[in-house]
Amino acid sequence: MFMLLIRCLIPVIIFTFNISKGDGQLLAAGKKQASALLSHGSDKKKKMSRQEMLPDILVKDLKLDSKCRLTILIKNSGKKRISSADLRLNRLLVRMGKKKIILPVSKYDPRGVLAVPDRLLSVKTGILIEKPVSLTAVVDSTEIIRESNEINNELRKKITPVCSGKETSKLQRYSSTENEKKSGGKSSRTHPLPRGSDGIKPVKALPTIPPLEISSIKKKRNEIIVIIKKKGKAKLTNEQLSSARLVISAQKNHKTWPFVKVDRSLRHLNGPQGQVEFHSGIHLTQPAKVEVRITGRGLTIQRSVYLKPSMRLPETPDSGEAFVQQKKKRSSKKRIKFPTASIAAADQMTGDNRTTALGSSLLDRLPGMKILYFKEKKDTTGLVFQPGDNSSSPDSMTIVAGEVVPLKWSVELHDVNNVETFIEGGSLLSPVRTGAYHTASDGTRTYDGEYSFHPTQDTRYILTAKAQSNSANVTGTITESREFTVRVRRPDLTVLPPVIDSESMTARILARNDGDGDFLESPVSVRYEIRAIRPHSSNQVSNSVFSSEPVAIAPGETVELGTISLNEFRDILLDYPTMQIDVSLYYPHYPVLIAGTDLQHFLHNWETRTIELSHSLLSLLTPLTTIEIELNNYLPERGGLPEIRDDSRMNFTIEGITGGGEYTFDIPSPVYVVRESRRVSGTHHTINIESRYAIYIDHITSANGVIQIRDGKIVIHIEFPNSGSSEIKLGRVSGGNFDDEAIPDIDLESFSVDVALTPTVSSGTLSYGAIDINVPVIDARVSGSFHGLNGFIRIFLRDYVTNTVRNQLNTILNSASVKTMIKSGLASVVNFGRSPVPHVVRVRGVGDTITIYYH
Repeated sequence: MFMLLIRCLIPVIIFTFNISKGDGQLLAAGKKQASALLSHGSDKKKKMSRQEMLPDILVKDLKLDSKCRLTILIKNSGKKRISSADLRLNRLLVRMGKKKIILPVSKYDPRGVLAVPDRLLSVKTGILIEKPVSLTAVVDSTEIIRESNEINNELRKKITPVCSGKETSKLQRYSSTENEKKSGGKSSRTHPLPRGSDGIKPVKALPTIPPLEISSIKKKRNEIIVIIKKKGKAKLTNEQLSSARLVISAQKNHKTWPFVKVDRSLRHLNGPQGQVEFHSGIHLTQPAKVEVRITGRGLTIQRSVYLKPSMRLPETPDSGEAFVQQKKKRSSKKRIKFPTASIAAADQMTGDNRTTALGSSLLDRLPGMKILYFKEKKDTTGLVFQPGDNSSSPDSMTIVAGEVVPLKWSVELHDVNNVETFIEGGSLLSPVRTGAYHTASDGTRTYDGEYSFHPTQDTRYILTAKAQSNSANVTGTITESREFTVRVRRPDLTVLPPVIDSESMTARILARNDGDGDFLESPVSVRYEIRAIRPHSSNQVSNSVFSSEPVAIAPGETVELGTISLNEFRDILLDYPTMQIDVSLYYPHYPVLIAGTDLQHFLHNWETRTIELSHSLLSLLTPLTTIEIELNNYLPERGGLPEIRDDSRMNFTIEGITGGGEYTFDIPSPVYVVRESRRVSGTHHTINIESRYAIYIDHITSANGVIQIRDGKIVIHIEFPNSGSSEIKLGRVSGGNFDDEAIPDIDLESFSVDVALTPTVSSGTLSYGAIDINVPVIDARVSGSFHGLNGFIRIFLRDYVTNTVRNQLNTILNSASVKTMIKSGLASVVNFGRSPVPHVVRVRGVGDTITIYYH
């Protein structure tokens, strides 16, 4: 009986094929009917077998370790391994009250333990449970993995912690931002947000999605189409819909699109009709329930319908011409012409008699070719055509950029030769000569082949088969085509503003995956340039490249790629009010070629703070400071002239700070010659007399200097009391000896020296610039018969004392050693009782206060 049925069906299937693409579809429909009759009794058994061979992930248990940290046990209780691509996309959702945490399972399963059936994975989450709480764990929360049981992924359990000691909970890197599914115990797809414990700023909360409605769900040419309408008249914005996702589930396919891909720029929803028609690209191959959801912040919209695919089956012809053409458009390709008489004769027959007559008279002699299938190769066995292979295979697939797409095909042949196959897709258009001929047990001859592709973007592959008729009665070229669409989910990394730490002077480089595909584990090369910016000028500080550690980034996830140290350029950068960091990314080690990011420019303004250095605060430095001056060039114990060289000194030290010390110098002691004419007693004659005089300094000593703020400057005030001693030694020089008794000595009155230091900034610290030394005019004179020496005394005090002291003070205060010492002393006062000032940028002195501006 079965053999009779097959002999009746085969001629009808072959005859209805008119050497065109449309007739090939009719052939496929007839073949499906035959296959359905042969396999109807075993359909249920095969369906159960396919379900049993799927993986099945479930949460076995929730428990706490000795430190009250949550551990989740997950098991693959199915009969099939989980693919590596699905493992990377597997997400574990943990709910604790209103708090949600999403964990990537691949992070806790680097060796793929969960992929193996009957293997148990222990996920040590690090989540601290400090009080009794009701926990819910959902594995495969994004519904990526096809399972034999889709409703056992969730486990609820109330846990009471009993711990040996409390610990501080680690801040989790992931958080959930979307609503939970209301059916099936699963949560809607969520995207990880940036972590907060390591300095990454949390993402700003997005506004609530405005009200939308799923107007209808329909099919067109078996493609699922969703119509979405806007409620109200208010215009929508991209920001409102930035977190929205459209999810379509049908025939165990589960696909998600960001709303920006549903209606780019909101042109349709904000248009006159206020609706958008979205073509999903999902084609129905069998009756199925179609479920559509729109999820996002504050909104979940759901609607489902039951749809059946449309299938055009061959109809009973009304005439020979109608039967051959099947109401299709006329093709420009050369068609095979059939004998009209034989067709007319066949038209007069009905039922099995008609089929038998056609099979014996004409159809057995017609050439034929049909593409049985063009689909993804999932098995490793030979490519021999199996009946029914083309009935349930999808005509599309979705991959992550970098994955390989192996395609296989089979072409059924009848009385043709010179078979050639071409595949067109992307930039590919070439003959594929990897096929092989096979002959089935029923005599059917097939031409089978396979080819692997590496698409980097959405690609539609078109398989075209051409053959020449091998029949003596019919000549011409036969052409058949079949399509297969590959949708590529691609990562799209976005450089986020660097996190600047002004204390440690570091910049952390962050990137977020804004694409719809995982960024596969790979190093990322970071090119950066750092510039110091002020109005109308800039200074390039650094330009370099570094490579991150290998990172895997899920869609919506933020990671740190590396840290740039700015300490080497600290003084230059902080001297400017703004720093600019330019960053771009590229991927030389990525499995496939993907474009890097454009150069992104980020500005960072240093925060300017102030601190006031008052007179009272600076006076704290005086007790620790030694500033003394002693002037002397007189040593009476020596024979001859009492002059001693280099016996004057200045002492500048600050306790506990290196630098400064004692400095010696010399005050010269000149001899002045006085010529005068004297009249000879009792005569009118005069004689010229030459007298010599010398002036010496005898130990003029100062008190310790005092540091003050006066008129916005740092002032060192030095007093010379000069009480109870003769400081100026004046005498006659005769025969190389000094006669101190001939002329009286001079006692000086007290005087003071003020050294004013103008505050300034040097290398980011408080320092001083201009030095203004005020030494008063020292007035000393003699009276009586020696009053003529007063002019020499004034010259000596001005040229040899005052100028020498001024020059020596200027030299010492400008020396690197003393300047460093005073800068350190000022810094110790500025930082007294507070954290150190990082970098001084400018100062301003007014009255008895100096204001310090620092970054």
